[in-house]
Amino acid sequence: MATNTSTNSMNRLKLLPDGAHDYLRRRAVEGWGLVLIIAALVLMLALSSFNVDDPSANHATSGAVQNWLGVPGAWVADLVLQTIGLAGGMIALTLVAWGWRMISHRGLPLLWLNMSFLPVMLAGVAFVLAALSVPQNWPLASGLGGWVGDGLFRGLVHLGQGAGLSLAPGLYGL
Repeated sequence: MATNTSTNSMNRLKLLPDGAHDYLRRRAVEGWGLVLIIAALVLMLALSSFNVDDPSANHATSGAVQNWLGVPGAWVADLVLQTIGLAGGMIALTLVAWGWRMISHRGLPLLWLNMSFLPVMLAGVAFVLAALSVPQNWPLASGLGGWVGDGLFRGLVHLGQGAGLSLAPGLYGL
């Protein structure tokens, strides 16, 4: 009988009308989706306005910052491009896709699995980009795949040569 009394008292203490909880939950999910899309746009702005002469963790300068997002944008762009190169754009594309799924109420099933494979996908894209020849105007010492892609590519070439595979020289710079 005590359970029935506590249940009745809980029903009388409602602060919001029926359906308000679901409405607010949907708006919160949409809000987080919008946050992901905005984060992707901010990352793309930082990456697209990267300037090798901007201040960063490995470049101290007192000159004017050219990155559209200022010093934080310069640091983020440098870190991403040095680490995974142009594969950093995949982070933004992934955030846009996830944000759109949240805004359109499709949800993110198996989010833990998607987040687990994100680093693997980024490393794979960096690896493929490292296999491409670097344009002469590329401003960084690392290749298009950053140091992650360069390391993976060189490691695979070394393993192939160690196994006696003769890799065509043209493969090193597609």
